[in-house]
Amino acid sequence: MGRRWIEKGHKVTVITSAPNVPNGIVYDGYKNKLWQSEYIDGIRVIRIWTFLAANAGSTKRILNYLTYMFSSLFFSFFVSKVDLVMSTSPQFFCGWAGLLRAKLSFKKNILEIRDIWPESIVAVGAMKNKKLLAIFEWLELKMYKWSTHIVTVGNGYKANLLAKKVPDKKVDVITNGLDIDTFCAKDKNQDLLKRYKIEDKFIISYTGTIGLACGLTVVIEAANNSNHKLITPHIFSLSVMGPNEKTLK
Repeated sequence: MGRRWIEKGHKVTVITSAPNVPNGIVYDGYKNKLWQSEYIDGIRVIRIWTFLAANAGSTKRILNYLTYMFSSLFFSFFVSKVDLVMSTSPQFFCGWAGLLRAKLSFKKNILEIRDIWPESIVAVGAMKNKKLLAIFEWLELKMYKWSTHIVTVGNGYKANLLAKKVPDKKVDVITNGLDIDTFCAKDKNQDLLKRYKIEDKFIISYTGTIGLACGLTVVIEAANNSNHKLITPHIFSLSVMGPNEKTLK
């Protein structure tokens, strides 16, 4: 998305933390410093200090979210000539950081909704404190109300917002897309297939983070069932990291 805006002549600045997902360990080549800046594909990327936490549990993760909100809000005022502020949720402290930056500088903001927070963390059992949950739900509704415009990545998310009295004209749906220049059909890596002795196998794979809401136990169940039903030799592959990694193993 940022690259597309750059191609159209816009200036784009992203404020984020040092890369550390999902285990809360900073990637090689980076440090969790107060401020660091670099350019990636023409996009100015500012990395700010946050309390680091693995993608599991609640208390440390909330500290991570809060420190990001305050750090990103503070350092956002060092970015000059801002026309539009865009932020994303979950988690909604990121959304609040963008909303506050826009309001304090009298700019418009767009809030992108990729999951309904805090409902999603309640659904996976990551939060059970009813008083804290009530505060988060109040913040959620205020964030929707005060945003200039909202974009969701699916019709179900929009329906959820409309049920919470968000005006229909305030919400648009833009689904996830695919960069076909990056993700396209390629020739098989024969060396890789030979290394793992899977040249004659039909490979069913999942690559990504094992989040609390992914429900990837269904892959294990599907693999067990398929052993009796598929005639073609096959293999299930999971290339993943995340809080449920040990459970699946």
